[in-house]
Amino acid sequence: MSDYESPCAGPLFELTASPSVAVETRSAKKYHERKAQQAAVLAELRRGVRLTRIDYESANPGSRLAPAVDKLRNSHGFDVVGNGTSQDPYWMVNVAQVPSLVSSTPDMQAAYYETRHWVEMRSKRFAFDGHKCVCCGAGKLLECHHVIYKLFDEQLPHLLTVCRPHHELIHESSRIGFPAGIRTEHVSRLGFEVSFEGWLLP
Repeated sequence: MSDYESPCAGPLFELTASPSVAVETRSAKKYHERKAQQAAVLAELRRGVRLTRIDYESANPGSRLAPAVDKLRNSHGFDVVGNGTSQDPYWMVNVAQVPSLVSSTPDMQAAYYETRHWVEMRSKRFAFDGHKCVCCGAGKLLECHHVIYKLFDEQLPHLLTVCRPHHELIHESSRIGFPAGIRTEHVSRLGFEVSFEGWLLP
């Protein structure tokens, strides 16, 4: 019996819910992350209000506060601290802050994977792994998986060589995904204009 343990083993790549439950969870999350919800929460935070989940959700039946706050943090880069409890409510460090991230789009993602930086990093990781999937040893349909996303600053340990079927399985069974927000300088580097909708600005 080999002492080698596949990098694809372990809880990172195990399904935690059935596909139907996962789809329902994603749909509910998307509903609570909708733009109108984010705008309403951001307006409250800009007024200096300290928000708790229980108070906000009691005053707004059917709403969930945490997904909107996560979106404001991860897609737009707002410095919102706290965890939404009565002891540690959500609040905005600088109520006049402008977004530091641009919400990523499929076009931005596609553009990133065409950059010289990414093509070179992918080639280096393929060579490091012997041009074989680290999960099954396949040498065809190879793709490069991000273990950690650090756009334009990836290192070899942040990546893995995997075959397409294993890559799809990894993304189906984990929360790893392309960043929801991209730093403004990286957006410009990808050839996109940096602009923000009015509700995101002070």
